[in-house]
Amino acid sequence: MPERLYTGVSSGPLKDKGIDKEAMQQAIQTYYRMSGWDPERAVPTAEKLHELDLSWAVGELDRRAMKK
Repeated sequence: MPERLYTGVSSGPLKDKGIDKEAMQQAIQTYYRMSGWDPERAVPTAEKLHELDLSWAVGELDRRAMKK
């Protein structure tokens, strides 16, 4: 997320009210988990790929993870 979202705006009804960075990160991780994604890697889990009949992609994700 752009850093400016966390600092707030300079005028208007939401003046000086930014988004709490930690709360946003927790919300994103919760969303990933609820969607069947790995919140650390931001990719679908093997279970989700099998559910979507994309089993072939599991090996590809594993290969890419090993390269890092």
